[in-house]
Amino acid sequence: MAAPGPAPEAWSRPAGRRRKRTPLTTTAAPSETSRAAGEAERAVPDRRGRTVLVWTVPVVLFAVTVAVHVVLARHMRTPIIHADEFGYLMGAHFMAQGGSPTGASYYPGYSALLVPLWWISKNALAVYRWALDVNAVLAGFTSVLSYLLARRLAPRSGPLTWGGAALVVSAYPALVMYSNLAESENLLVPGLLGVGLLVLRAVDVPSARRWAVAAGASGLLYAVHGRAIAGAAALAITAVWALRPWRARVVHLLATTAALGAALAVSEVWIRWVTREVPGHQLPVRFPSPSLSSRVTTASGLEHMGAVLSGEGLYLLAAAAPFLVLGVAAAWRSLRRGKGEPDAVDGRWHAFVLLSLLFGAVVAAVFLATGKRID
Repeated sequence: MAAPGPAPEAWSRPAGRRRKRTPLTTTAAPSETSRAAGEAERAVPDRRGRTVLVWTVPVVLFAVTVAVHVVLARHMRTPIIHADEFGYLMGAHFMAQGGSPTGASYYPGYSALLVPLWWISKNALAVYRWALDVNAVLAGFTSVLSYLLARRLAPRSGPLTWGGAALVVSAYPALVMYSNLAESENLLVPGLLGVGLLVLRAVDVPSARRWAVAAGASGLLYAVHGRAIAGAAALAITAVWALRPWRARVVHLLATTAALGAALAVSEVWIRWVTREVPGHQLPVRFPSPSLSSRVTTASGLEHMGAVLSGEGLYLLAAAAPFLVLGVAAAWRSLRRGKGEPDAVDGRWHAFVLLSLLFGAVVAAVFLATGKRID
């Protein structure tokens, strides 16, 4: 039987050539095309409006906060916590005009902001009134930093939500009323928020520069208030944890260590210069303070420190229990999210915040137990 020949339709085509097929094309229906175009046009103004709100809300928040604090401080005529407020004003006067150092443990970081006021006027009452205006500006920065932190911790929320959270924090009575006092906490609070944001950036995208900046800021904050040494210790521990494996990030660790050590050294020298005692120029200490070793090595000393810690805890719970509950809930919710998911925050940043709080309480208890000030 003969083999079958080629198909009849192949007789008319040259060998080696194939029929070119025309691909089928589909076009969207006119109604679908117009609908997609309309959604795209509407999305552009929405994005523009959101961008405007992202930058408008913190500006309005800053202006409103400053205005409220200025109004609340209008009735102040003279310092009401005489020793403390006079101590900070005197520290600024010493740095601006010279004379006798304070001889008391009033850290000079906040006083440095008041130095230009003494350059402008030698009237103590005028400098005091302007110091309260400086506090109002610092309160405005506190609200903006709270907004930026809320934006970073809850990126899926909108500018109004971030602004509302910052407004709630700024309306906390301890923050609202503190601007009436010429004391270092007015700078310590925004300073801690700023350090927290810097640590968050360093944890998210580790680099030697980011860790060095965060460490330097933390070390310099010690010159503002003694409790800031707790944040420096927390940052050091967090860096050791976050920068693993250590062999691969030796430069990061060295930069962090150098920046933190240099900043703490500068702060210590600055503190000693402003607060040093000059015999014959200051009031002598009437009652000697118990030594630190006696408080941490004896049963009575440890018992006293425990009582101080308990008292601090009860006071803080009475003053900020709702914030504590919300903070713990937000941290737990964030930690349960996988890394890279929206609203997920690295657990190492939460560890830094927790360690800062714990170390801050211990530092305060140690100072108070030894009868010393930590202003």
